[in-house]
Amino acid sequence: DSNADRDAETGKYQASHEGHEFVKAVAREDMATTSDVADRVGCAHRTALMYLNDLEDAGRLESKMAGRAKVWSLPDS
Repeated sequence: DSNADRDAETGKYQASHEGHEFVKAVAREDMATTSDVADRVGCAHRTALMYLNDLEDAGRLESKMAGRAKVWSLPDS
C-alpha cells in the first residue's frame, strides 16, 4: 500500500527510520557510501541521503567526496 508511510490525518509521510540506524550503519564501515548505508538500513538511496545530510547538519556525521561518491564517517571526537 503506497499510503503505508503517510499520516492518516495530514497525508504527510512519516519517518519510517531512525537517525541512529544511519549512524550505526556508517560506524560499521570504513568508507561508507550513501549506497552502502541505504543497503544496510534497507531504504532507497534518496531516503538515506536525506537522513545522512540531516545528521551531518546536526553534527552527528561528516562527509567528503571520493570521486563521484559521497563517503560518510563519524566526526572525530
